[in-house]
Amino acid sequence: MPYSNHSSSHMQNKVSQILSIISAYRYRSATFPDRFSEFAPNLKKQLSEAVSCGETVRFILPAFPCKFTAKGENRKTLGSLPDKAEAFALQTLDGFADSIAETYAGGATVVIVSDELRGM
Repeated sequence: MPYSNHSSSHMQNKVSQILSIISAYRYRSATFPDRFSEFAPNLKKQLSEAVSCGETVRFILPAFPCKFTAKGENRKTLGSLPDKAEAFALQTLDGFADSIAETYAGGATVVIVSDELRGM
């Protein structure tokens, strides 16, 4: 185990730093209460498991818009290339993963699961 020679407090410090980065990047709504603290303990447990093994921290983001060739009212985009909002979102996700990698040697990856509808 990569962190077996390090104290538990060192590992927990890394986990706390990653959790802080996640907290900084989360969306905050003016109309809905912030519920981050409700799932933070479970997230902290999952992060602890990854960090204690020296694994890459993985995030899966569902329902990211996908460019596909649907026609008519099923059409979701104007073209096959990313628009400015998509480019900005991808840059933000890259920055998110890079921020974690600056703190934790195992780094982070973000997997985007498309909501593309096949066969349309």
